[in-house]
Amino acid sequence: MPADLPILIAAAGIGSRLGMNMPKCLVEVHGRSLLERLLVDVLADERDVRVIVGFRADEVIAKARSVRNDLLFVRNPSFRDTSVRHSFWLAARHVTGPCIIIDGDMLVEPDSWRAFRAEAQRHETLVGVAAASTTDAVFADVDVLGQQVRRFTRRDRLGHEWCGVAKLSPRLFERQTEYVFECIEPILPAPVFELDTAEVDTQQDLRLAVQFAQRIDTQRLSATLPSAGGVPVKLSRALA
Repeated sequence: MPADLPILIAAAGIGSRLGMNMPKCLVEVHGRSLLERLLVDVLADERDVRVIVGFRADEVIAKARSVRNDLLFVRNPSFRDTSVRHSFWLAARHVTGPCIIIDGDMLVEPDSWRAFRAEAQRHETLVGVAAASTTDAVFADVDVLGQQVRRFTRRDRLGHEWCGVAKLSPRLFERQTEYVFECIEPILPAPVFELDTAEVDTQQDLRLAVQFAQRIDTQRLSATLPSAGGVPVKLSRALA
């Protein structure tokens, strides 16, 4: 298991673009909420997990506590008027070393997360990207060797997008910017890692996330089914 790092989950937003009047982290995909999938399937081995809450905070806290009882909650009382960057700043104010940030409105394929965590041990900074798929992407310019991200852009359509996962210094969130990727821009180029993710911002994203969750659940089920000889089947990871 990699060394402990604070894991900061941004779950304070209203999710207005999705239009469901509920925290996006509580949206269910293939039978379970995004938050439950993140806490149980991805972060089960992480011992320092901090969830930033705001919109309908008590519901988010109750859901999180129903699946894990060792979480730290950070309230963002100005969630209606501030950005995700501000939420991460609140949670990271007293963190002295690097931390890992994750958006609470996303799915991460578990093997992909474990690979990211292993690689993060080798870097002070590691920026996560994914294959471009969301409807309102911040695109990431990754070098031809797939080793560094050189810039972010909303204008140029590229093959990768910023996916909301990164290992960063908490000091970066002190910059008075609106978006998290703008906090990262001054330290680019930076080491990059491609994750297998699905983010939910819009209804179209949600439909793709349901398919993503179905794939993960099918892989997990198949991996535990006994073969004809009684030996469990082990599936190799297949990225979509």
